[in-house]
Amino acid sequence: MAVAQPKSVEYEKKDFLLNVLWNPTFCLEDFREVGLTSRNTELRPMNDYLTSKMTELHSQMLKVVGKDDYNTRKIVYKKVAASWRVFKEIQYAGGTCYNGYSYGYESPKYKNTSLELRHKLSIVPLKLTKY
Repeated sequence: MAVAQPKSVEYEKKDFLLNVLWNPTFCLEDFREVGLTSRNTELRPMNDYLTSKMTELHSQMLKVVGKDDYNTRKIVYKKVAASWRVFKEIQYAGGTCYNGYSYGYESPKYKNTSLELRHKLSIVPLKLTKY
């Protein structure tokens, strides 16, 4: 499993958008498992990212999304912001990432988790189309 946000990125709080870019296949449960919470992680206002000259953001946008311009950052931010709202809602909920690969449908953990919570835990921020 990948590690959220590289140690070279120094912030008082971890940055949720950078964590998503560094771990583009993570579902919300994966972020919970590596210890991210709304207490140690933040999502700054959109304008901070739209006008940012941060090289980490630029290089990861190019690597993961394929381009880094105003409109692309805006789209990525909106997906991550929607995921951030859900992440804050479910951060203390039980369960694991149900992506059909880690756990089969016969798993007791899968059966004992509501459909709504399973859906929320499995959200991959960059793949989010509409929530």
